[in-house]
Amino acid sequence: MRYLRRVVAVGLAFFLLWSQVAYGPDSWIEPYGRDSSQSWMVHRAKALDSSALRAHAGGRILWLVGSSILRESTDPTVINAALEEAASPFRVEMFCQGRGAAGLAAGMVQQLPIEPGDLVVHNVAVQNLHRDWLDWTGLPPARMSRMLSPLELWQVREWSLAQRLEQAAAVPWDFWRWHDDTQDGLTRWILALSQGRVARRTRPGVFGRFSRRERATIYRHGVPEWEVERNRLTAELVDYGPRQFNVQGLERLRSWAAAAEVELVLLDIPPSAFAQWRLESPEVRRAWAEWRRAQPDLVHAPQLPDSAFYDRRHPNFRGRAQLSAWLVEWLATGRPRGTFALPPESAAVDYPWSTPVKGADGSESESEPDPETFDP
Repeated sequence: MRYLRRVVAVGLAFFLLWSQVAYGPDSWIEPYGRDSSQSWMVHRAKALDSSALRAHAGGRILWLVGSSILRESTDPTVINAALEEAASPFRVEMFCQGRGAAGLAAGMVQQLPIEPGDLVVHNVAVQNLHRDWLDWTGLPPARMSRMLSPLELWQVREWSLAQRLEQAAAVPWDFWRWHDDTQDGLTRWILALSQGRVARRTRPGVFGRFSRRERATIYRHGVPEWEVERNRLTAELVDYGPRQFNVQGLERLRSWAAAAEVELVLLDIPPSAFAQWRLESPEVRRAWAEWRRAQPDLVHAPQLPDSAFYDRRHPNFRGRAQLSAWLVEWLATGRPRGTFALPPESAAVDYPWSTPVKGADGSESESEPDPETFDP
């Protein structure tokens, strides 16, 4: 029994030491396993140099903190160049993530060096008010824990008591938060060593910027038969109540902004006409319009044509160029709230993208212009 106790004590000590050394956003193995937008956003936030951020005249930052829709809608490099040319007191920093609606964004803003006088822009969308959003999206709790504190996880209203107890028992915290990344990093190292090479660090890819596609891969051969059935929103699938994860997140965002003396803007980036007419029932459109009218901090972005989206909701390089230019103008003209008008049903196009181009060997390729030289 004494021997067994020693073995358990040594094993526990090794586990605690290993959990401190190998697990965490700054661990030695993390750069080899970092593969989620939450991981990359935490890494970028920790690497920020506050003094360099505010080196421009005026020293104010417009923080874009939201989901992949906001990420695909804006090009910070283009926006900052235009802001510099206009001698604006603002520069843009983007921290957007997959599933980065208000529930996760409320945790992201707390990790950023945001100061009074800055502006935080967060995008809203009706699909992020899906009932039981966490189950619907399948967002892993470990990724949530990279944005939210243990107390905030305990307060998630969509979770049952059993789910909250499970997360409360996930200690040490860093071990469970970064378990997936660490295991992936170790796997890559072991695989590389077995092949006689050195493991390569992961790269942020789309997590650090945006996609360059004209259309999503699922539309390569036309509109998939399952699209409307799988993605259509009806009244019983949307929840505006306080239990909903992103409604709760919006409460936190507003409370944080008030305490931090920071202006929070909710940005409505209208999806394609197809999404509004084919993927939303009339009841959903009416309720969503009423909800938006009731938000005093909401701003409407312009409606883009369907060909400016790479799927039904995410802008492509055409839409991104237009929305980036609009954001610069919006800042320069006093940040007007704008108005929203439902596009006519005739604007809903089933397949708005260019047709595939066949090569000499019969293979298909995207017939899109070079986004680096494309001029809208």
